[in-house]
Amino acid sequence: MLSEAQVNTTAGQLIQQRLSTIRCMEVLREGVSNGDFGEEFPNIRYEEEIRAVTTIPNLFRVKLHLIRGPDPGSSVSNVEALLYKPEKIGASP
Repeated sequence: MLSEAQVNTTAGQLIQQRLSTIRCMEVLREGVSNGDFGEEFPNIRYEEEIRAVTTIPNLFRVKLHLIRGPDPGSSVSNVEALLYKPEKIGASP
């Protein structure tokens, strides 16, 4: 069984991993999705919400919620981040 410190450290690393994956996406799609972190972390999954910030072009709000175990109430960590995705040069509006 993992100690609370180990769980928090792992959660932080997984959040950074997921945010990096989102940053690397060519196109961000608004909406809610979920997934897991594979066989290495079979008991940790995530739910995420991506929304455009309507007042600032190309800015997105990302909400990421890590869940440990099968119970949706078993939250490990919640993070909200702003992500700027500039348009590609030469892309049509």
